[in-house]
Amino acid sequence: MIDRLPPHSLEAEQSVLGAILIDRETIIEIAEFLHPEDFYRQAHGTIFLGIGVAVVVLMLGALLAVRGIGPFQAQVVAFQPDGDGLRVSLAVKNEGTSLGSTTCRISDPTSAAGMAAIVQSPRIQPGATLTFDATVTGLGPSPKQLIAECSSP
Repeated sequence: MIDRLPPHSLEAEQSVLGAILIDRETIIEIAEFLHPEDFYRQAHGTIFLGIGVAVVVLMLGALLAVRGIGPFQAQVVAFQPDGDGLRVSLAVKNEGTSLGSTTCRISDPTSAAGMAAIVQSPRIQPGATLTFDATVTGLGPSPKQLIAECSSP
């Protein structure tokens, strides 16, 4: 009986693990067809499994952390020039069931340049509407109209 090694490439295995560490989306893409037992070196398979488990745990933690937050509805209540920017009053409602904050994009729909500003809201109780002020730049000295769109986690 002749002892032969199956075809393998330790460098390729290391490259796969390196790619996973560099780009978090890689594990999701390759986990469908690559499994820990596919690695020639057992340590590489163990590392692959550990990274996969960590990704799943972190994703579940993130999902649980944002559960019930939002959606958010926002409305620009008022705005006025303020130095080099605009003082904008936003009314934001948390329509979810958990305390949370949101990121709102404020823009001038009449502007051909598509200028916008990003504002982070304070934490808002579930079902509550909170009005707050923010100074933004990048919308020009006197926009004609402002709209706000808020994202949910």
